[in-house]
Amino acid sequence: MKLNITDEQIKDIAEILDTPMDCYYNLKTGEVLEIPSEEVLMFDESELWEEMFIEFSAIREDCVQFHKISSSESYQLMAKFADTVDDESFRIKLKTALEFAKPFKNFKKLIDHSDYREQWFEFKMEGKIEAVKRQIEALNEEM
Repeated sequence: MKLNITDEQIKDIAEILDTPMDCYYNLKTGEVLEIPSEEVLMFDESELWEEMFIEFSAIREDCVQFHKISSSESYQLMAKFADTVDDESFRIKLKTALEFAKPFKNFKKLIDHSDYREQWFEFKMEGKIEAVKRQIEALNEEM
């Protein structure tokens, strides 16, 4: 059985993976599921989550999980974005931020206070969508 995931679902998966939630795909129903990760549960022990986990545990064996991109993949994405910046001065600042301690924090700080913020979000989402597509291909090879 091959995964038949729509472009809209791929985008939904990528968006979920950009949050502290975990993402699953139900092979039987074709539904994308958003489940609280351990990180969420550390800060919110809501009964709502407990009920969701009970429901999810009943269908867990019908689901495949999608994984967030690794730190190194995130770093590579930031470096690739920096290469696309047409303002040479800002491009150098981004590349420099990636070479020193706390590259993620420094990159975010620069981007958040720049004219490139929206471009970065679009670029990052495209990168995450491509990562989801690679996971789909790998899952399809396993099935």
